[in-house]
Amino acid sequence: MKTFKQFFKEITEPTGKLKDACWKGYTAVGTKKKNGRTVPNCVPEEVELSEEDTKVKHVHHNGEKIGETGVDSEASPGNGKWFAKHYKSKMDSVGFDSRKEAEAEVRAAHGIKEQACWSGYTAVGTKKKNGRTVPNCVPEEFIPESDTSHATKAESDLVEHLKKHGAMHKDSQAAGNTGGNDFHIVHPKSKKPVEGTEVKKLEGETKINTKGAKLGSVALRYHKDKGGWHIPDETKKKKPHFAKAVENSTVNGKKLMDHLNHHWGAPQEGKHLPGVTTDETDAHPAHAYMRDKNVHVLHIGDKGTYRAGDSERKDVHNTSLPSFQGKGKLHVSTERKGGGQNKNGTGMQINFRVKPNSVERSHTDISTDHGIKKVLSSMAKSK
Repeated sequence: MKTFKQFFKEITEPTGKLKDACWKGYTAVGTKKKNGRTVPNCVPEEVELSEEDTKVKHVHHNGEKIGETGVDSEASPGNGKWFAKHYKSKMDSVGFDSRKEAEAEVRAAHGIKEQACWSGYTAVGTKKKNGRTVPNCVPEEFIPESDTSHATKAESDLVEHLKKHGAMHKDSQAAGNTGGNDFHIVHPKSKKPVEGTEVKKLEGETKINTKGAKLGSVALRYHKDKGGWHIPDETKKKKPHFAKAVENSTVNGKKLMDHLNHHWGAPQEGKHLPGVTTDETDAHPAHAYMRDKNVHVLHIGDKGTYRAGDSERKDVHNTSLPSFQGKGKLHVSTERKGGGQNKNGTGMQINFRVKPNSVERSHTDISTDHGIKKVLSSMAKSK
């Protein structure tokens, strides 16, 4: 068996044709994959791998050791490549070109989604680059709420992914702009879709990311016989839980409707009504919104997948998902054109949004193969 020094010398000193494979000042240390081809791995001559660089190191997540990586000096097909050891599955993977790749494999095996884009950008679907499928990173500010094309594509991609794993029936379609729920997960013990009050499939809601995502929305109207600003009775019937959350919200400790009637008063034609933001609260308005839609699963592109709605406090369907938690505020603003706003300004809208940095990343992401398999496996064990 080779000693570590013998192995270290082999991978750090170029031999044979590799000696002349790189330009002046660089030397070849093994090979790597580039655009589907095997090419020399050229590094500056003065930069050499040390024993410290190749030592076995732990991979951590939320303070917990989930695996380890290092250089595989013996086992085939490693022979000088990096290895990844997953503590949870007790499986090893070999053949990685760098520690970074090996660490990414450990995280993926534990359902931890790598940050696909750099700060200020978010992944909206995928694209082809140099023959590979990569995240389509776009600036977050370039995704206006009025432009639903990105959201529709992300929703369609998720639905196709779930269908591939049998989590949705093959004839299911993404809701798009129909007003229905975005996706569902058929219970593994259910052989066919079941309609009605008994939940045999879990309804789901999906958002591209937490920045600007509306997790609940209702219209406001003004009528003096109704006490001024109020939520219409028809809306209360359709969204009873969210309407109650709105009515119980406060601005500087004062009930929202009382504040609006005092702060705005009766609307006047041509008079602009300034926006209003409520006091910060927890995520209960979002869960109220999910209850009204019978949604049990919330998927957010940059955070992962959570329990929501009636599944907020108890994992009644054994999904193994964490409950969605965070901080946010209700925002009152003029309705968009076509949403009921008329010349006398009686149409306003209230939306609930969470603060992105208040939402902890979920340990499960159903848009990954590992994530949806984990959820289906857990649900299959329920009684």
